[in-house]
Amino acid sequence: MISSENGTTGAYVGTGQAKATFSYPRPFLAASATSKAVEGDEAACDPSKINGSSVTPNRTGKDWANADGSLKITRLAPVVDSTHDFASTDVSLDPGYGTAGICTGGSYPSGHTTTAYQAGITLATLLPELAPEILARTSEAGNNRIVLGVHYPLDIMGGRIDGEAALATRWSDAQFRTEVLNPARQELINYLQAQCGDLLAKCIAKDKAYTDNPYGGKAIPGGTSQIVTDRQSAVKVYTERIDYGFTPTHSTTAAPAVPQGAENLLLTAFPTLTDAQRTSVLAQTQVASGNVLDLSGTSNSGSWQRLNLAAATSATVQLNADGSVKVTSVGGEAKVVKAGVPSTPTPEPSSPASPVVPPATNPSATSTGSPSRPGLPSTGV
Repeated sequence: MISSENGTTGAYVGTGQAKATFSYPRPFLAASATSKAVEGDEAACDPSKINGSSVTPNRTGKDWANADGSLKITRLAPVVDSTHDFASTDVSLDPGYGTAGICTGGSYPSGHTTTAYQAGITLATLLPELAPEILARTSEAGNNRIVLGVHYPLDIMGGRIDGEAALATRWSDAQFRTEVLNPARQELINYLQAQCGDLLAKCIAKDKAYTDNPYGGKAIPGGTSQIVTDRQSAVKVYTERIDYGFTPTHSTTAAPAVPQGAENLLLTAFPTLTDAQRTSVLAQTQVASGNVLDLSGTSNSGSWQRLNLAAATSATVQLNADGSVKVTSVGGEAKVVKAGVPSTPTPEPSSPASPVVPPATNPSATSTGSPSRPGLPSTGV
């Protein structure tokens, strides 16, 4: 299901057509047709055939570019991971600077980031109890494409939007949700509880908080060192990677704009809420408007760019007597509390209450939302 090659969620959206349409040159490409090819890149990345000359004028005089307009990118050499921490065999890790797909494939949007978010959001929605942590790690996968010098921040933002829209469509498909997603959630929870020997909520409570220091404490340009030590910092890091500090291009005070179907991404985190209430949670946790990819006020389709799923899936939601909801905090356990009733540590209903947990159900979840679409191969890189 999650596979980036043929998964019904992991390969649901491809980026090949978009890359060809925008045809934006990769960051590491030579600055002009007369530049000397990097050793090892001669065949696939011949500057006389593929280069970044179309954007070189934008780099002139910038401290992050060389005099010829090429970006100051330190290439990482291929390595082999023989620790077997993540696979039973040795794994070759190669940025692939000199491969044809990287050189000739457009930069926007990032295909690796798209598939990373399709996989990450799948896991986060199947296991909302750990969604903020899963999403923070997902955003790191996209961020690493910038670190390698094969993508720009805007490419990563586009890939995240692809993943959000893809999974919202899958969760909005009632048949797919019933036949695939909900059974997968049950299977995953049963497996984790069998491995832990206890209820999932108790296993999570006694486990160590997710921690991560991906860049050795060094701050990224214009940002922080992005170190995760707990759930709150996971939400903070994820939020930082939503807009990468771009200067707003239009109004930053536009009203919330939640895309249709996005509320279904919260079906497992808040199964007792209605579609309208889940939409409100997304609206209250959105980032401000004004980013270059934000469609607030310009489209009736809402703004995927503003969604903050890490915040939404870690929200404490106050349910008022009139049926409205208010997000009172984020960065904790996803839960719903009634107005005027003190909050208790009782797990949200989406947490297991018995060794075998049925799929989350909700009376409002029969709406199909966005129509189902056939999966497309994820061809982008």
